Amino acid sequence: MEKWYGAAAICLNADNSLLMIKQGTLEEEKLWSIPSGGREPGETNEECCIREVKEETGYDASILRPLFFKKTIQDDYIVEVEYFEVRICGGEANIQDPDGLVYEIDWKKADDITNLGLTYPDERNLLTDFVKGASHLNWGTHTIITKRCVLAPIQSDNLEEVVNLYSNVRVRQYLGGACEVDDIKITFRKMLETNEDDWNWVIRSKQTNEFIGLVNVAMHHSNEDYEISYQLLPKWWGKGLATEATSEIITFCFTHLKLPRLVAETQIANKASRKLLERLGMEQVDQFTRFDSAQALYMIESR
Repeated sequence: MEKWYGAAAICLNADNSLLMIKQGTLEEEKLWSIPSGGREPGETNEECCIREVKEETGYDASILRPLFFKKTIQDDYIVEVEYFEVRICGGEANIQDPDGLVYEIDWKKADDITNLGLTYPDERNLLTDFVKGASHLNWGTHTIITKRCVLAPIQSDNLEEVVNLYSNVRVRQYLGGACEVDDIKITFRKMLETNEDDWNWVIRSKQTNEFIGLVNVAMHHSNEDYEISYQLLPKWWGKGLATEATSEIITFCFTHLKLPRLVAETQIANKASRKLLERLGMEQVDQFTRFDSAQALYMIESR
């Protein structure tokens, strides 16, 4: 399957309105989206983003910060788009789209976006949340969107969800058993600490925003490699969500964090976890006893 890379711009003005364009082919219904497009040969995602803003709106833009990645499959293409927050630093509204697809430029409030016909309807909640401030969404370079999930950095208001996860007997069957609330709170505080060597993502349903579980990447006990680990509530087991979420985290670790390899440790008795790691392309490289249980160590290397 071929890959397609692009960039998108999220831009707010002083009135907290979002820069949007109305676009479509002659035959299509004209729908609204944020400025975006495909990366040209030799371009970085940042350069692509700035160019698309200029072509589609006439404004000169500069990058404020990367926000998140969105990966989907469309028409037999693997599509990966990086979203940036940008600011306007010059120019004026003027359609210069070489493809002739843009018909209107406007600034939209959150309430407007709620009712707009969108080119990409799955972006509606993300865009309205961003315009409203989205304090519960730590928009940053580690937020990743998959076909069915949003993986966002853990936040202080996730405590109750993490307590429910860590105290679930079925979830913790092969992880040392259910944890006491006081111990969970200590673990949670550590998750919130800023640490360049430790990443924690909350997995949510893109459709319902329900909490699904956690994915973590941190230094393994060996202090030689980074380890990926995951916990999902039983409600979401057997739906392929663990594979979907962890595979994207692995890709992110290799392509954006530039890690040379990842390991994962699981109890040998945990057949479901071992099958998941094998589906991800990981291979067993060691076997040992830790925490009074037989453990298997899996590894995958960046290609």
